[in-house]
Amino acid sequence: MRQRTIKKKVQFTGIGLHSGKFTEIICYPEDENFGIKFKLQGKIVDLKDFSFNSDFNTSLVFNGFKIKTVEHFFSAIYAIGLSNLLIEPLGEEFPIYEGNSIYYLMKFKNIGIKEQNSFKEILTVKKKIKVSISEDIW
Repeated sequence: MRQRTIKKKVQFTGIGLHSGKFTEIICYPEDENFGIKFKLQGKIVDLKDFSFNSDFNTSLVFNGFKIKTVEHFFSAIYAIGLSNLLIEPLGEEFPIYEGNSIYYLMKFKNIGIKEQNSFKEILTVKKKIKVSISEDIW
């Protein structure tokens, strides 16, 4: 599978589910092998440098920044195979829209997806991994 990005900049604006505040994110197309990164106060931060919290939503946390309700957006970029994208959040949440990914998917589709020459890196799990949750945390 080849890497993909968007053909041009796109903005998403709307209301945050948990804050009730107007919020906006801007997505920029990026070159091959850039990855998925965020622009926070003028600094570029790789998605892998965030931790996450799932307290009634999926939030990304990095050095005091917390960006809430990212799950619908990320399911959309995964579904259409975006691999190179710069995301600039201009609020503390991503817009909720209808509570699913369809608005994100349709807007990305409408602006266009650009297939790039480089191939995606594929993660290969080479040995068994077990994940469990302790009963006493509930």
